Amino acid sequence: MSRLSVFPGDFDPEAAKYVCAGDGIEPDEMADLLAGLAGRSVVLRVGAPPGSRAGGGSALGARFRLPDPLREYGGHRLRATGEKHRLLRRHRDWYLGVATWGEVEWSGPHQAETAERTGTAHPDLRTALEFCLAEPGEEQSALRLAGALWFYWAGCGHPGEGRRWLDRALALAPEPTEARAKALWVTGYLATLQGDPASARPVLEECRRQALATGDDRALAHALHRQGCAALIGDEPALATGLFEEALRRYRAIGELDSTVLMAMVELGLARLFQGDRPGGAFWLGRVRELCERHGERWAYAWGLYALAYAHWLDGDIRLARVRARESVRLSHRLHDLPGIALAIDVLALLETEPTGPDRPGDLREARVLQGAAHRIWRAVGRPFFGSRGFGDPHRICERRAGAGLTGRESAGFFGRGARLGLDAAVRRALGGHGDAEDRPGGRPGERPME
Repeated sequence: MSRLSVFPGDFDPEAAKYVCAGDGIEPDEMADLLAGLAGRSVVLRVGAPPGSRAGGGSALGARFRLPDPLREYGGHRLRATGEKHRLLRRHRDWYLGVATWGEVEWSGPHQAETAERTGTAHPDLRTALEFCLAEPGEEQSALRLAGALWFYWAGCGHPGEGRRWLDRALALAPEPTEARAKALWVTGYLATLQGDPASARPVLEECRRQALATGDDRALAHALHRQGCAALIGDEPALATGLFEEALRRYRAIGELDSTVLMAMVELGLARLFQGDRPGGAFWLGRVRELCERHGERWAYAWGLYALAYAHWLDGDIRLARVRARESVRLSHRLHDLPGIALAIDVLALLETEPTGPDRPGDLREARVLQGAAHRIWRAVGRPFFGSRGFGDPHRICERRAGAGLTGRESAGFFGRGARLGLDAAVRRALGGHGDAEDRPGGRPGERPME
């Protein structure tokens, strides 16, 4: 029982076997030991998310949890026997494997399952990161673990937390290693998502210079790509276009085609649109859609749908723009991708201001509700629209239209109603579900919180 105290929350049998077996406990005995402890209520059985997997193993059923008083008691015993350090290292090794496997699986058809599995492991990943940061000689492991989780920090709504872990790891490991190069571009990317290009640019430039000095072609492609992102949110779409194009050339040269490459295509499409080049933007967004549908990728696909919704609005196709934007919200919500959700909801708000027929004017009230809902989501991420004029244009146009048709009090009131919606309620509203039953602070019980 004491060995299980290294798990801060729920754990699965495979993780328990890897971490706790040895020194008198055979791996094959762990299942019976857990069943016996559960039978005596020493450990509690808890449900597992459907299809959860640990370290790439088979799908697991029940998960277990050690009650808090017993976890505290077990921790004291482990410290007294001197076992805790060894078990924490094994715990770290297991969850480094979980993170690494998640990164591999992210660029395919199992992104939703990967997001769910990584979210379930989140408390253990924090414990593993703390171990690496506190233990002398484990600095590179801290960089590898925090860097491998880029997909979770960026794609599942945790950019702020990811930056905090990466900043700590980078401060402890200044030598120019491959792990540091990756941590630098991930940090720059997360800073960009939070609308902080002033912090993003120096770490991305350091990554670029290190990559050139060490011949790290993959890090160089990522550095150029994320420098393009910083230029895009800095309202320099022409500069961003050149950086994205160079990054894509380098990705092709090393044979890379994953979610990050697909996102570079989305961002290049947006850079073209922001410069008024609709055919150029449509080409790249169409390419992304084709590749995502072929490979079952959904994260970049959702961003591509948001960009397509914006492009359809520019072309005056309101119906198709609404279809694309709603599908973007739905897919991003499955992954808990907060910036993706907020951007698409703001496009839907703008679409609410468009007339749907000769005698059917737009719904300015609903537009302001949706804008309020998106605003609350942005507050959990960083600066709204990354501080970018290009990304913020749909919001400003919608706000201007609403201001022309509503009184100031009406506009503020409907905006406030949207800002009271929890995440899941905001998504239901954006997908077409209206009703005062959803208009409550924090949303319904059991909804996932925003970071």
